[in-house]
Amino acid sequence: MAAAPGGRLFTSICTAYVRGVTGCLTTPSISFQMRGYAARPGTREKARKAKAKLEVKKASNAIPPHMRKSIKGPLRSRRIPDMNKMPAADDVWVAKYHLMRLYSFNEAVQCHKETHHPTVLDSLDSTLMAHLELNMKATKKNKFIEKFNGTIGMPYPFQQEEDRTVLALCKGDAIQQEATKAGATLVGGGEIIKQILAGTIFLKDYTMLVAHPNILPELTALRGLLKKRFPNVRDGNLNPDIAVAVHKFKQGIMYSAVKDDLELDFGTIDTPIGTLEMDTKHLEENFSALVNDIETRNPAPAHSLITKAFLICPPYPERFKVDFGQYVIKSTVDNTAEESDDEESNTATASN
Repeated sequence: MAAAPGGRLFTSICTAYVRGVTGCLTTPSISFQMRGYAARPGTREKARKAKAKLEVKKASNAIPPHMRKSIKGPLRSRRIPDMNKMPAADDVWVAKYHLMRLYSFNEAVQCHKETHHPTVLDSLDSTLMAHLELNMKATKKNKFIEKFNGTIGMPYPFQQEEDRTVLALCKGDAIQQEATKAGATLVGGGEIIKQILAGTIFLKDYTMLVAHPNILPELTALRGLLKKRFPNVRDGNLNPDIAVAVHKFKQGIMYSAVKDDLELDFGTIDTPIGTLEMDTKHLEENFSALVNDIETRNPAPAHSLITKAFLICPPYPERFKVDFGQYVIKSTVDNTAEESDDEESNTATASN
C-alpha cells in the first residue's frame, strides 16, 4: 500500500480502528498531528550558496589579504589631493589648504632646471619623469579598464638605462639588412620560427618581437606561445617598414598603467620623457606624443583617460602640475560633434 502524502495513511488506520470497535465513526479522544511534507530538495543548498556569494561580495570591498600586514594605520588614497580646495589669492599660499598651481610645460621644466643647476644639485643629466593619473572607468557602469602596457617612439629619442633586445622576423635579404641596421638583436625568417618551436631559441630572452607582413602566414605557428605578444598593426610591432618598427621598440619609451588595488577607478603611469639636458621644445613634443598615445587607449570617449599630469625629476622630490589638455588631439570628438550637428540640420530641413 502506497503512503498518502501528509500522513494520511496513519489517519486512515486510526479511523478504521475506531469504526470497528464502536460500530460507528466517532472522534477519538487522542488526536495525532502528522506532517509528511518537507523542504523541496536543493532549497537549503541554494540558500547556502546565495549566502556565500553575499559574503564574497562584501569581502571584495575589504583590504586584499596580501596587503593586510603591510598597511598600518588608516587607509590613504594614492591620488594627489586637489579637491574641494580654493584657489590661492596671491603668490604665497599654504599648499595643504589651496589648489595646486597649474604650470605650463615650459614653466615646470624651467623650475626643474633651476633646482638641478650646477650651482644647486648639479645634475642636469637627470631623467625627467611624467606622472599621470588615470580615470579607469569604462563605458558600462561598474566596469573598469584593465591595466595595459604600451610602447611609443619618441620624436626626440634619448639614452635610457635599460638595454633592450629586439627579435625581428622577416623574409628577404634586403628587408633583413634594414632590420639589422636599425639595431635588431636577432634577424631571421622561417628558420628562426623553427628554432623557437624546437626550443633552441627562447622568446623570453627578447624584450620585443617585431615582424614584417610577408612572414605572417608562417608566424601563426607561434600564436600559442606569443599570446598577447603576437604582432599586430595597432601596437606597431607588425609593420611593412621593419626599420621603423625596430627603431620604435629599441629607442622608444615603454609605459605601464598600474591599477590601484583599493580604488578600482584609479590608475597611474610613471614614465621618462627625456633628460633636462635636452631642449625644452623637444621635451614638450615627447610629452605631447606620450599623452596622445595614452588617450588612444581610452574606451570611454565621454571623459578623458588622463585626469592629472605632473613633471618629476629625481632626486628632487618636488612635482609640478602641468596643463596637459592643450596637447590632446580632439579631432575625433570634434568630428563627432560636427556629424551630429549635420544630422540635426538635415532632419530640420526634411521636416520643413
